[in-house]
Amino acid sequence: MIENQTLFYALLIIGMFLLAIGSLLLYLIIMRTRQLRRERLIEDYTKAHEDVWYRYLVLGQDVRTLDDSRVIKPYIKEAVERILTAYVSSINNPDMVERISHFCSLNFHEHYRSMLHDRNWGVRMNGLYRTLDFRLSFLLPDIEQILKKKKYKSEEEYLVILRILSMYNRNLFLAHLYRPSYPFKDFQYKTLLSQLDESYIEELVGSFSSLPLYLKISLLDYLSFDSKLDVSYLSFYEGLLSNPESEIRIRALKAIGRFGMITSIRHYQGFISSPAWEERLMLAKLLIHAEEGDAKPLLEKLLKDESWWVRKQAAVTLNGLRYGIEVLHSIAEQTEDRYAAEMAREILQVG
Repeated sequence: MIENQTLFYALLIIGMFLLAIGSLLLYLIIMRTRQLRRERLIEDYTKAHEDVWYRYLVLGQDVRTLDDSRVIKPYIKEAVERILTAYVSSINNPDMVERISHFCSLNFHEHYRSMLHDRNWGVRMNGLYRTLDFRLSFLLPDIEQILKKKKYKSEEEYLVILRILSMYNRNLFLAHLYRPSYPFKDFQYKTLLSQLDESYIEELVGSFSSLPLYLKISLLDYLSFDSKLDVSYLSFYEGLLSNPESEIRIRALKAIGRFGMITSIRHYQGFISSPAWEERLMLAKLLIHAEEGDAKPLLEKLLKDESWWVRKQAAVTLNGLRYGIEVLHSIAEQTEDRYAAEMAREILQVG
């Protein structure tokens, strides 16, 4: 009897397990079928309306808009979003973006508002990126409320919110840039800075002394790699060479190296005795742009530096100057400093 009961319960458990597996499999099949049907509907809509959207977005022609968003079928919303995203990603046209923003304000206003306040993180992020990419300025009050009440749940949300604010609310954006809610990493600051127009950058440069240290460093790094960097910034960087923060001075020296010139040796002479070998190294690099009478005695001293890297750079710089080969030969043959002589001979052999 006991064996029969055990067998019965075992078969019952197996049956329930198989039923659960079958139900799950049926659910997955149904969901997959729905997904494929939705994709077909989206594809059919896109093909049927691609000419209409091209005429509206690219040519600026008036076309029939969609019905109120409350009665638009979900797959049509998704199809339209894909179309708009594809255009924004491939064509850089302010007029087109303005048409997209206008269309969304008329037809998708509540749809995007609900996305911004959704409980699902992914939905909220999609809403924020739509706001950013489509320039949905009509959602700014919602964005400001989310920021004020700290309804964002992650650094990613906060970062995108700040990118949106940078386009519409300068003061609020700068307030958070100066004192962010999260301790941003360098690349996150650079991401924000890369989105700003030139007037923002000029304002930050103009108020550099009042910026927090982490923002100063990020701004200098950003400017150093900015392809728009021009000679007008040279005096700004040279003015930072007396900054009390070594990190600031080093970044300023690195940036100056990109200009291919210096204004006056007086800004640089003090680094010959800097306790930071990185600063002495950068001095050795920059002296290639100095006058012979100014550079020669400094490079000869740097060639005897305690740091191998500084000695190497001083020798390399001398090797690139008109009078440098003669100086290297003289040091290699006559100097009492063994390390300087060895470095001079090494560079001369390499050529």
